[in-house]
Amino acid sequence: MIDNAIEVDFGAAGLGGSPTTTAGDGYYKISVDGFDQGMYFDRLLGDVNGDGSVDANDQALVTANLGVNFVGAMVDVDGTGKVTTAAGLIEIRNKGHKVGAGLHLDA
Repeated sequence: MIDNAIEVDFGAAGLGGSPTTTAGDGYYKISVDGFDQGMYFDRLLGDVNGDGSVDANDQALVTANLGVNFVGAMVDVDGTGKVTTAAGLIEIRNKGHKVGAGLHLDA
């Protein structure tokens, strides 16, 4: 079977050089030679539900999953492989951060 997928690996540290800093937060476009249209995505530390903002919904998801192992899942905010109290602190620190209104994001 042929799969029409491309995987982009930003490495263990992710965008910005650290999974626990907002340095990599932003709006990105990936362009691939041979394709007419780019793909868009955002990186927003603490936006565990992917709705473009860090809010009470994200905090509730982290709180509800404290102590649970989630390797690679968005709810593993600090990248430790387990939802920790440090993830909760990241949520509190980043509450109110959001992606700009009207930006196109590919699902």
